[in-house]
This record gives sequence, structure tokens and C-alpha cells, in this order.
Amino acid sequence: MDYNHYVSQTNGLKNYSDIPIIPQNPYNVSASHAKGMMSYATLTMTQAQQAVYDNAAKASSEGPCCCKCWAWYAHEGLAKALITQYGWNAQQIANIWSLEDCCGGT
Repeated sequence: MDYNHYVSQTNGLKNYSDIPIIPQNPYNVSASHAKGMMSYATLTMTQAQQAVYDNAAKASSEGPCCCKCWAWYAHEGLAKALITQYGWNAQQIANIWSLEDCCGGT
């Protein structure tokens, strides 16, 4: 883990402290929080909402995660919740995926 990147991530995540579904530390997510985020992956999205998700995947460096691990599914669910419940756009999702990156922090 790159410590300076980690500090940048946690400082950036402070901007979202009012949204309880967003973890404040990408390297310290409780199992219950991760399971909750994963549960959002089954949310039904409209075509327009799916387009937001798809555009976020294109705008991000690696989508929800660099590999299809637990974090991929957790971040996928988080994105779907932020799109459907908070009205987030593609750039906001791409940004939160970057801040939540926990597979090396490069």
C-alpha cells in the first residue's frame, strides 16, 4: 500500500461522511458493512440508471475493482445504491471507486 495514496483516499472520503453506506476507510471495512454493500448489487435499475453505471465503468480506471474479488461486488453494490438512492452521476461513481480502491492503493 502506498501510504500517501491511502492518506489521500481517507481525506477524500471525509467529504462523504454524511452518507453512511460509504466506508470511510477502504482498508478497514467490516464484514457486515461489506455484506450490506454487496446486497445493493441486486437493486433493479432503470435503463437511464444502468447507463450511468456503464458510463462510470468507462470513466474509471478499472471499474469497481481491478479484479472480481469481494471488493468488486461491494463497490458494484455501493454504486448501484448511490445511483438509485442518491441520484449520483457517472463521474461521482468513478470518483468514489477511486477513493474506495483497496487492491494496492497505487
